[in-house]
Amino acid sequence: MFLYGFNCIALLKVLFILVRSLNGSIAQDEGHGRTYGCQSIDAVIGQPAIIGCTLPPSRHVYWFDETDDAEPLIRLEDGARYRRGYDSGEYNITTNGSLAINRVSTAHNFSILVITGTKDDNNHKFHAQLTVTGFPTTGCQSIDGIIGQPAIIECTFPPGDVYWFDETNDVEPLIRFEGGDRSGRGFESGDYNITNNGPLVVNRVSTANNFSILVITRDGSENNFIAQLTVTGMPTTDNKHNALVASLTCVVTIVAFGAITLAVILREEER
Repeated sequence: MFLYGFNCIALLKVLFILVRSLNGSIAQDEGHGRTYGCQSIDAVIGQPAIIGCTLPPSRHVYWFDETDDAEPLIRLEDGARYRRGYDSGEYNITTNGSLAINRVSTAHNFSILVITGTKDDNNHKFHAQLTVTGFPTTGCQSIDGIIGQPAIIECTFPPGDVYWFDETNDVEPLIRFEGGDRSGRGFESGDYNITNNGPLVVNRVSTANNFSILVITRDGSENNFIAQLTVTGMPTTDNKHNALVASLTCVVTIVAFGAITLAVILREEER
């Protein structure tokens, strides 16, 4: 145990020295030979997106739609954010000047310009293209569930209310998510839950969960998705637990064997 602790401490010291030296190298490289610019990206409708940039140290950052370079969509000055894109909640700027789009729409299919003003009052311009690729793929993923363990059936849904049904009973949902509230027999029993974006959580898998399951989402129209939850059996015992049990079994066996041997010797001496 002492040797193990000593080796662990020595390894941590080596890692600490390596990390400290690496940090020093990074600090020395800042501002030397760095390429500045922004990355063009593809973005999915309804999802957030970030146009990542490496910008020179700046006093201000202005982001423009290139079709309208008179008024910035959003700007960052001395740590404060302004303008219509920020006020509407459509855009944000990260601390390093990259542009965050909170929810992509077809209106974001554009070329975009960022202008930065450095401490010596020199302006730099960088361009990027945001290409909108369409709606995210919808559906649910069939999974294997282990008895006694939690499980999540992951899904991608359009926004809306969500209803989960055991396919053997499509009259009454196991659990529903309506207007941000959860209800239904599966939720009240504590067997099921729904995450905020709709996937089904099975809190503790049992043989009763070996079924096909149907989810219906409503966003003005109705969408049906089916997934299979297959119960695979009891969880595998942890390797460390196995090793401990094997070690204890070995010790008990040796002690028992030694006791029996000693008893036999003493009996022979008595004769």
